[in-house]
Amino acid sequence: MTRYISPIKVSILIPVKNGFKFTQACLKSLFLNLPNSWVSGKEFEVIVFDDGSQDGTANLLREYSSNGSIKVVQGDGSGFFGKNSNRMARHAQGKWLCFLNNDTVLQPKWLDRLLS
Repeated sequence: MTRYISPIKVSILIPVKNGFKFTQACLKSLFLNLPNSWVSGKEFEVIVFDDGSQDGTANLLREYSSNGSIKVVQGDGSGFFGKNSNRMARHAQGKWLCFLNNDTVLQPKWLDRLLS
């Protein structure tokens, strides 16, 4: 039996509920600071769990997902960090899971350092 192995090395998982400015800064810093080889090789995925945002965050996530940059998993507003993290993880295909808060601002080489 041949088994398919995903080329995705890291699934980056970000739970959100509102916090538009934080989420915007987080996603901007994320895509600015991923290794170019990872971006061109599609060796990562970004999954955002939106637990019923009502402040413009949902529109921001639609913009990112419309070009394939992220996958959005919709919640009903009744979750909490642990529950929402498990919901996202069910969608992940990466070898490693990297959980980020939406107020995280990433720096250059953050992923290389984390994986080493």
